[in-house]
Amino acid sequence: MSARSNKIRTKVRMAVLLRQRLHDAWQRRSADERAWQAIVPVGREWGSPDFDRLMHDDLDKQTGVFDAAFIRRSQSVQVNP
Repeated sequence: MSARSNKIRTKVRMAVLLRQRLHDAWQRRSADERAWQAIVPVGREWGSPDFDRLMHDDLDKQTGVFDAAFIRRSQSVQVNP
């Protein structure tokens, strides 16, 4: 084999090992840490003077915290106190 192919093979192997190390570190995190990482960003209502109006708009449109997919997803995440 040429030196070039050995160098490429080494780089690929190092990338695979690095990916495995990072993936394993993610899996070792507690359920609480994973829940915090998967949290939905705060909506437009946060800190707005029009908070009530915006919440009513979201309720009417079934978006944000009133979205059925969001409710199912948030109920499936169990956080240990």
